[in-house]
Amino acid sequence: MSSARFKFYGSAGQGTWAEVPWIGLFDVLTFKLSAQQGVYLVYLLSADHKRMYLSLNQGWTSFKNKYGTKIGLQKLDRTTKSIRDIISSKSLCHIDNPVYNINLGSKSDNPKGYEISNILSIEYNRENMPSNEQMVNDLKAMKELLINVISNLKITYGENVTYSTDNNDEDLSMEPYNLLEYVEPDSVPHYKKQNEKTYNETYKKIDFDHIQKMKKFWGDTGEEWVEKIEKLKLEKYGKYDLAAKVEQVSKTKGDGLGYDILSFDNNGNKMFIEVKTTTDKSKNNKFQISINELNASKHYGNKYYIYRV
Repeated sequence: MSSARFKFYGSAGQGTWAEVPWIGLFDVLTFKLSAQQGVYLVYLLSADHKRMYLSLNQGWTSFKNKYGTKIGLQKLDRTTKSIRDIISSKSLCHIDNPVYNINLGSKSDNPKGYEISNILSIEYNRENMPSNEQMVNDLKAMKELLINVISNLKITYGENVTYSTDNNDEDLSMEPYNLLEYVEPDSVPHYKKQNEKTYNETYKKIDFDHIQKMKKFWGDTGEEWVEKIEKLKLEKYGKYDLAAKVEQVSKTKGDGLGYDILSFDNNGNKMFIEVKTTTDKSKNNKFQISINELNASKHYGNKYYIYRV
């Protein structure tokens, strides 16, 4: 799993055994090889050693160092929820029962920070551990999710200067006014006035599990509908052989191709279709395009289509 881009690093404590030992997988090309900042995967062992989590997590220490424990946890919680919102339902298709609230069994600052910085995770129980093969598959699925999140993440240094791994990042979002941002607290803001902002506590209970399930339901429904429509189109013109080859690749091959449906036009030319399903009836309702989708559109050119459902 280690490569030029990804490296494993862990800690069982310095001098004494850590209350919550961990080992993480870090994207060293985007962030540093450090659990103090950025977004990464980490195995977290609970204080009572009864549970282990494979967590899509983020650096809690950098928030604490910049804002202190109380406000740092508040800002961390806001960032965690923002990152969850950019995760598409398709990205979760290979992750069964994602866990959004983890319990490390400790009241100490660091474990509490790990709990709040958990974006989502897979939980393992000591009494019912899965097979090695299943754990490898879980790690692969979570690594793909990590890549997807980083690809769609706008990173804000301080609270004002936006950076992305893609120079054309503004073109990736078709909803720029609602683009969610990850707050990286290590860097100094360029404008001191930003530090004068006051924090107002607000409370809102959000059922993220329900939201993710609904996103997945509408996404899958839209893709299945397009698959049927494409088959009916080809059958209407007597292209039954081509209709039989229409494929919902997001389901048969998984995410990462940059399109959801493989179809054909009347002349037998391939069509690479990305399906965007929205519940707003307004034609002006906007949606986001990922880096994978953008790259696929450049690669396939006029054979690439976006269907708004």
